[in-house]
Amino acid sequence: MSEGRHASQSPSSTGASSFKSNLVRNYVNKGKEPFELHKYLDCQDWEMFVEIATSEQFKEKSEHFKNLHARITDNHRLGPEGYAGKEKGRWSKEDKAMEEAGSENPWK
Repeated sequence: MSEGRHASQSPSSTGASSFKSNLVRNYVNKGKEPFELHKYLDCQDWEMFVEIATSEQFKEKSEHFKNLHARITDNHRLGPEGYAGKEKGRWSKEDKAMEEAGSENPWK
């Protein structure tokens, strides 16, 4: 995996993204303020965040990605290594074992 992609998927970046999504869903969309629970938030920063989260551009982008996500009908079951990793690792070992045993591979 490239260094840039790995860095963009770090726990801190996904945590910040989840936090902002939760703020939009639980506070901005409901017209509430988060200061009781999130005491560390600054009032000016919150006002800027609400302005951005209620902008037309933000709503269009949000709707676009909701529609993309709705197209997913089934979650993959390949794990973190994905298809390429399975093909190189586990599946190639299974193919060799089938060849050595003289059995036919039903997946080819």
